[in-house]
Amino acid sequence: MKLAVGLIGVLALVAVAYAVWRRRSPARTTPVALNVLDEVVTLRLAQQRKGDPGTEWFELTYEDATGTTSFALELQDFNHAPTADNPFSITSGVLHRKMGSQHAPLMNALARLHGAPVAGPPCAHLERMPIDVGILAIGAAVNPRDWNIAGRYSTKEAGNWLVTKLFVPVPAGLRDEDDEEYCEIFLALNGADGIAELALKDSDYWGPLSIALPQVF
Repeated sequence: MKLAVGLIGVLALVAVAYAVWRRRSPARTTPVALNVLDEVVTLRLAQQRKGDPGTEWFELTYEDATGTTSFALELQDFNHAPTADNPFSITSGVLHRKMGSQHAPLMNALARLHGAPVAGPPCAHLERMPIDVGILAIGAAVNPRDWNIAGRYSTKEAGNWLVTKLFVPVPAGLRDEDDEEYCEIFLALNGADGIAELALKDSDYWGPLSIALPQVF
């Protein structure tokens, strides 16, 4: 009998604590996009086309209930592919701003991915942003359980994914002398299925990323 009374008392305390927590917890005000997973933000790869010899263009769009973000990635010297002797190759690229794009939808999705808020509005709008791009894998597959590239992709099996790492320059006036010149994020592209994924490289990069990327989004 005493045991039953004690158990009822414990359950009552738990119920009271839960009610207090629910009352104090802030309501979610930002809608969660259906294409934001724990690991990636999914984009639509609307078009892939060749430019100058050795150059590829990727037209990318993110869309949710709050709006649409569109931009393009130009990969220069695209033929500089990874090899067994040099599995990580660096090439040049350009992020291009698209007319009518809204930066907020994609930036808010990336903020949820990184678990932190957007640092602030863009310091400037750029039509193009030259970047360095690491080519990590060509023809990789998605395999979060047995990955060897970027925490999600595998070269142990054939797939349609081009996996890259973007080195995004941090505006000089917005970084301390101890800050790195570049911040990083993974971008994987699947032209066959018309999709792309932005994946977290390191949550510490989010502060400068949230300032730099809206310039071209």
